[in-house]
Amino acid sequence: MVDLPAAYRSVTSRQWPHDGLAGHDLAARQRGISDLPAGRVAPADHPIVLVADAMPRLISLTVAAHLLHVLPPSEPSRDASKELLQAVDAASAGSLHRVHLALAAAEDQHSNDPDGWEPLIYDETAQLLHTLESTAAPLIAYSEYAGQLAASAIAELDLDNPSAQETLADCLARLLAICVLVDVALDRPPTTS
Repeated sequence: MVDLPAAYRSVTSRQWPHDGLAGHDLAARQRGISDLPAGRVAPADHPIVLVADAMPRLISLTVAAHLLHVLPPSEPSRDASKELLQAVDAASAGSLHRVHLALAAAEDQHSNDPDGWEPLIYDETAQLLHTLESTAAPLIAYSEYAGQLAASAIAELDLDNPSAQETLADCLARLLAICVLVDVALDRPPTTS
C-alpha cells in the first residue's frame, strides 16, 4: 500500500535547493521522453500542440490521484495503489516533459531563454513542497490545478499572450512537485549530473 501521508511528511521535512529539484526535474523529463510515441518528432514551433498532447495525461494523472486517496487500506488495495502510483508517475513525467517542450517552443517564438524560467519554477516547487501538509489532498490539488493551468496556457498561446510562458512555468512547478512526491513515495533518488 502506498503511504501518501508518510510521503507528504517526508517531503515537507526536507530542504529543496535548486540543484536537488533540478535532479528530480531531469529524471522526470527522462522518464517523460520514453512516454512519447516511438519515432515521433515533437513540433518545436507549435507549443499549443505540445500542451494539448499533455492534456490526456493530465486527466489520467488527476483520476489516478483521486483513486489513490480513496483506496481503503486493505490487502487487495496494495497492488492497485502501486499501479495507481505508477500511473501518476508516468502521467506526471509525460506531462512535465511536454510542458517543458512547450515552454521552450513558446520562448523560441519570442526569442527568450527558456532556462531563465528554471529558478522561478524551482522556487515555486520548493514552496509547494514545503506547504504540502497544509493542502488538503495535495496530489489531487496539484494535479487538478496543473490541468487548469495547461488549459489556460492553450488559450493564452492561441492569443499570443506573453503571460502564457508564466502559466506554463506555474504548471511545471506543480508537475515537478508531483514528480518529487512520487520519487519520495517510491524512495527513488534524483538524477545527478
